[in-house]
Amino acid sequence: MFVPSPRVTDRAQRLAAQLGCTVGDLIEPYGLPKPALLGSLSAVALTLKALGGRWDRNERVYFFANWATLEAALEHLADIPQDLAKA
Repeated sequence: MFVPSPRVTDRAQRLAAQLGCTVGDLIEPYGLPKPALLGSLSAVALTLKALGGRWDRNERVYFFANWATLEAALEHLADIPQDLAKA
């Protein structure tokens, strides 16, 4: 289940908003919450995977090992011109 996270930073929220996405926690049964990214990300799927993101097909989110990795991925995506990212 994807839920808002109390651990999310303002920086991560700002970067995600620039990309039209939402950040939060992916909570799986019997597991620890994982930082996750929700939004229309199919155009940058390979980039997210290369930056450490893993696709959860049930929740339709990309999740990351930690918040630092998610923020680094968001920062990288924010640096890519959006018209190029959608090509």
